Amino acid sequence: MKSAQQTKQVSKVMFEGNHEHKLHNDIHSRQTNFDSGTYNIRTQDITINGNANVNGSTFDLRRNVILIGDVVLEGNITINALGESGIVFHNLPRAFCTNIVININRGSHGE
Repeated sequence: MKSAQQTKQVSKVMFEGNHEHKLHNDIHSRQTNFDSGTYNIRTQDITINGNANVNGSTFDLRRNVILIGDVVLEGNITINALGESGIVFHNLPRAFCTNIVININRGSHGE
């Protein structure tokens, strides 16, 4: 018997260009690429279900991002975590020529 709510998985999701992207929903993809943009996760926890490549990106977090699958980190990556937000890796990520800056501010939850 199939459940009433099913999740479709696509083969690939690509975020390209140095733009601001506001992520509001989980991503179910065999491969998700985050390329040189700013990714805001503010309204709810987001799960990336599948493999992910992160290349030269900034993550502004007010909520958690959960990465399920194999993750590759490349280039300059900045993670700005506010409040109790953070990144959860289900598998240890691989990093190539990576410079990661993590800024944590636990004192405030505001914008």
